Amino acid sequence: MNVMENGHSLARIEAPVHDCHFMNGMYRGKNETPPMYAIEKAEVKNVTQQNWVKVP
Repeated sequence: MNVMENGHSLARIEAPVHDCHFMNGMYRGKNETPPMYAIEKAEVKNVTQQNWVKVP
């Protein structure tokens, strides 16, 4: 909750996780959207995000 980042991602999922919610992130990186998964999305369950914004 409440994360600010200037790098490559706000949250990077690299292992199977379940029932996670990421909320209120501000991203200033060079990509248009912050990448989130470094594994197959089929390996995670009930992972959600809310209020992630790209700021200039």
